[in-house]
Amino acid sequence: GFVVQDPHTGRVLAMQGGFDSRLGAFNRATQAERQPGSTIKPFVYATGLDNGMTPATMVPDSQYCYYQGANLGEKCFTNFGGSRGGGEHPMRYGLEQSKNLMTVHIAMDSGMPNVIRTFEQMGIIDKGVYQPYPAYALGAGDTTVLRMVNAYSTLVNNGRLNEPSLIDYVQDRRGKVIWRADQRDCSNCNMVEWDGSPMPRFGSNGRQVMDRRTAYQVVHMLEGVVQRGTAVRLRDLDFPLFGKTGTSSGPTNAWFVG
Repeated sequence: GFVVQDPHTGRVLAMQGGFDSRLGAFNRATQAERQPGSTIKPFVYATGLDNGMTPATMVPDSQYCYYQGANLGEKCFTNFGGSRGGGEHPMRYGLEQSKNLMTVHIAMDSGMPNVIRTFEQMGIIDKGVYQPYPAYALGAGDTTVLRMVNAYSTLVNNGRLNEPSLIDYVQDRRGKVIWRADQRDCSNCNMVEWDGSPMPRFGSNGRQVMDRRTAYQVVHMLEGVVQRGTAVRLRDLDFPLFGKTGTSSGPTNAWFVG
C-alpha cells in the first residue's frame, strides 16, 4: 500500500493498492485493515505533550506490567527484540529509537482514554472502535494506509485535518463545475474587473484537531527519527524529512510514514 498526499489540502496525488487491478479490485491502501505498529507512536507522544510533557521530559525505559484481571493475569511489555530497557531518557530519544517501554509509560501517564481520543481526532480510527488498552499505544489496533498518511499530513499541516480527496471537481457536459472537493469560499474572486484591492485569499482548509504547538514539536522530534533514529538510512537522501518506521508482522508488514 502506498499513498502520496498534499498535506495542506488533503488532495491524494498518487495511490497504489495492489499489483494488478486485473487480479482483483481490492485496494490495500484504502480497504486493508492493518496494524500500524510503531507508526502510531507519534500520536501517543502528542498526547503526552498535551498533558504537560516536553520533548526533554525524562521518561523511564523500564519494564511496565499491567494487571488485566483474574482471568488474564499480568501483562508485561518489553522493547522490540525482548529487551526490558533500563534507565531514563528524554522523550525525544524514545520516539527516535522507537522504544516500546517509554511509549507505554507516556501513554499510561497521559491516560489511555486521552490517547484513544487523540487517535479518533486525527482520523486514525472511528469513534468508539478502540478500548483504552495499553497495547493500542504500540499499534496493536487496525487502520488503513490512507488514514495513517492523512494523520501525518495533519501533523505537518500544523494540526489541521483535511479529508482525503481523490477527485478535484466534476463538470457537466457543458463544462460547468457541479461539484468540487475544495468548498472554501473566496470573496471577490469572480470580479469582472480588478478594483485595485489586495488579491483575494482563500480561507483555511479543514478543521483544527491538534494544538499547533504540539504538532510542531512532534514533527521536530520525527525529524530526529531520520537524523539519528530508526530511519537513519534515509538521511543519505539529503531531503528535509520527518517520519516514523513501524513493523507489526516482522519484515512482512513494514511501514514508513512521513
